[in-house]
Amino acid sequence: MINKTELYRKFGEAVRWNSFLFFINKISKTTISFFLFYKLTQNDFSLWANIYSLIFILTLWTDFGFSRSLPQFCLVFAKNSKSKNGFIKKVIFFKILVSLAANIAFFIFSPFLISLLKLTTHKIYFYLGTLLFFTESIKSVLRLIFYSYFWQKTFNFIESLIITAQLSMIFLTIRLLESSSAILLSVFTVEITSCTIMILIAFLMLKKVKEDKGYQGQKQINEKQLMKEFIKHSSIMWSIISINSLTERNFLLPFFTFTLGPALANIFKVANDAALLFQRFVIKSIGTTGTSLLAHVEVRQVKKGAVAFGPTRGVSQQATVKTTAKSEAPLLREAFYKLNRRIISLVLPLFGILLLIYLLWKSFPFYKTSGFIAKLSTYGNCEYLLFKTFLILTVLYLVQILFMAYERILEVKRNYKELFISFTPYLGIILFLILGSLFKNCMVYLSLIPIILILHLLRIISLIIRIVYAKIKYQLGIFL
Repeated sequence: MINKTELYRKFGEAVRWNSFLFFINKISKTTISFFLFYKLTQNDFSLWANIYSLIFILTLWTDFGFSRSLPQFCLVFAKNSKSKNGFIKKVIFFKILVSLAANIAFFIFSPFLISLLKLTTHKIYFYLGTLLFFTESIKSVLRLIFYSYFWQKTFNFIESLIITAQLSMIFLTIRLLESSSAILLSVFTVEITSCTIMILIAFLMLKKVKEDKGYQGQKQINEKQLMKEFIKHSSIMWSIISINSLTERNFLLPFFTFTLGPALANIFKVANDAALLFQRFVIKSIGTTGTSLLAHVEVRQVKKGAVAFGPTRGVSQQATVKTTAKSEAPLLREAFYKLNRRIISLVLPLFGILLLIYLLWKSFPFYKTSGFIAKLSTYGNCEYLLFKTFLILTVLYLVQILFMAYERILEVKRNYKELFISFTPYLGIILFLILGSLFKNCMVYLSLIPIILILHLLRIISLIIRIVYAKIKYQLGIFL
């Protein structure tokens, strides 16, 4: 166990290292995306973008809810060191088996989907795509295990070095090679190699994580019962993540390619990648760390009576050291407010940066002479549509992120009924996507931005329901 001061110190350090890794990772990927858009043919760029979308949407769908459940249950099993080590081995072994099975599905169905999207391709890209999917899946579960025990500093530092080397190799490839297909082949190869190196290093470091003195214990636990609870929680989180993925880039890009065509889909890809610089900065900075913070309180991994509570007024010091469920509520609310303030501190400066970008864009329309934007010239007035799409997506993402902590507390408290009710507006999203696939002419008539607004309106309604539930159930205020 750790005391509250140490918990908040670890949380703050984890967020800083997550922000650092995000900055390295997202800037490099966005830059690569822009350069590939300029260097590759339209078909090759669409092929690259759609294969990567398929890889990462499949990675999300085969996550099995681990991104939401591991930060909590890694702590539960840490109460017994032997059970913890066995639990980690089972999770990794399961992930390897699932990834291998999903690899077969990816290899079988991806060519069919690419053919459906009217993109020409070669089999070699799908061989490489399956390898990249496998390595990304294994790396993702290892990252979750490290993050659950607040080992972000070590993991992220090593991964940032690998990403930097990877970026340098890809830039060198783009500079030296002229053939579009040769560049695409090299990018896949470099990505697979970097993931493999990170996996090998993570496995070597895993022993140190298991031996962390802050997460050792000899308490007797019902391992069989806890595994059942873990499977149930993971399954429910998996269904929620899968439903939510229907409005994510990696699902919408193939959808837009199919319904609106490659030109508008490419505009969405580039605009969304730029908007994700803002959104993912907060998501990745907080990420599973916010769940870990709340989970430490929920599973009572925090030592009692360390220091007086700040945000929780009217609660005596004596009351805070009681072990009843009622006495845990003030600490849970304090952890919630700690998380919420961190989210706000990350989001508000991003709104300021976005406003500055908008004012610069209005004053100095540099895009009109951009050779990069000219690549989208198959669609009229594409430079205006690209920037407008970027602005709308960024604002929508940031507004929704402001209330992320309310969803996390419902997940950690395992309020499954409330969570499922809150996702009922997604039935409208599913219906809209099905109708859009069947009646493509209607999608073309609506065009890109109205479709984005419809999807996000339903997302916001879903979010409001979760906010109301969390606020009433746990007496939470808005923001602070």
